[in-house]
Amino acid sequence: MTAESGPTDAGESPPVDDDLALRSLVAAVAHASDTGTLEEFAGYWTDDAVLSFEGVERHGRQAMVATAAERRRAGLGGPGSHKR
Repeated sequence: MTAESGPTDAGESPPVDDDLALRSLVAAVAHASDTGTLEEFAGYWTDDAVLSFEGVERHGRQAMVATAAERRRAGLGGPGSHKR
């Protein structure tokens, strides 16, 4: 497999460009969660997003933002929490 050809079997790694894009997206979401506004964080989610976190499945952009807001109020995340 080469980066240009992509995976040939389900068990193979994704192409390098896809892997880098996914890693960059995860880093950007984490950065927005740690240091951004809730509006910036919301921009990374779609209305049909699904996230399983801390044993709970969340659905949709509003649920992601509500969870981030709750974590910020509790001092578990976001600017000033020192939880990076």
